[in-house]
Amino acid sequence: MRRLLLLLGLCLALPAAGDTRVVESAQGPVAVPAQPQRIVSLHDAAITHPLIELGAPVVGSAGRIDDEGRLFIRGVRDLRGEGFEELGIEFLGTFNQLNAERIAMLEPDLIIAPPWQQHQLPRLEAVAPVVVIPWHSEDMLETYRLIAEASGRTAAFERLHARYQRRIAALRRWIGEPAAISIALVQAYGGQVTLYRDYGAFNQVVRDVGFAEPAMVRSLATDSASLSAERLPDLQPDYLFSTFEPNYGQEPRDPHRALERALPGWCERITACREGRFIALHRSKTQDSFAALDYVIDQLTTHIPGRGRSAP
Repeated sequence: MRRLLLLLGLCLALPAAGDTRVVESAQGPVAVPAQPQRIVSLHDAAITHPLIELGAPVVGSAGRIDDEGRLFIRGVRDLRGEGFEELGIEFLGTFNQLNAERIAMLEPDLIIAPPWQQHQLPRLEAVAPVVVIPWHSEDMLETYRLIAEASGRTAAFERLHARYQRRIAALRRWIGEPAAISIALVQAYGGQVTLYRDYGAFNQVVRDVGFAEPAMVRSLATDSASLSAERLPDLQPDYLFSTFEPNYGQEPRDPHRALERALPGWCERITACREGRFIALHRSKTQDSFAALDYVIDQLTTHIPGRGRSAP
């Protein structure tokens, strides 16, 4: 009976037809409130952080638990120094173990979800309109634009996007000929190496500035692929990047160590590493936000034109 009354109350709270807009989401057109007031996000880095940047009213979010048992919103803690408590956002569970009843109790008027939550759509749509974002789109900013449209914050998005474009133009100008410089990102886990074609804000900036990609990256049919450690020396980019995750106890030197475990002596066999052009980035600062784009631009500025030369 309690559940029935809760669902009835939520249905009565849904916006009237005249107060809605239609948004083209990954699962098709969805009628959303003209100005949502209580948004629930089912992914912290890809959805919650953009919503916070846009000034949207987030009442609940998926999150993470660090190695000391503390709750955090990926990217938000790392780039803004804020968390659930400071922002007044309810923790709904980790992104793959969400509490559906807690979502309903928040009485949201809009839910924004990643595609792997589609199996929950019938339950979620009984609570509020659900917008599903595309995943691993080659253009991170198109997904961000959809989040802005769904949340009624397109004007804020356009302001942030215009500022980003100015920063991209400045970096391109400082470098001179970005197409003459190749960049790649790899990660090593448990002796295995993964090569990335799409890595959130990192590859967004790389593409927008106009850097070249090594042939091995261009040949990838998916966003990432396992790479035989023995083939790593064939990559040979001008600048090689990897990432580390302090939220789980990693240090900046750990990517180098992980690659050494995968292929002993790898650094001597890759010119970029041997000549000091292997760079480790903070993983949670390279996710899907304008703050992450700023972080990547700052790192590329420091490590490429900031070295006093445009290309190695």
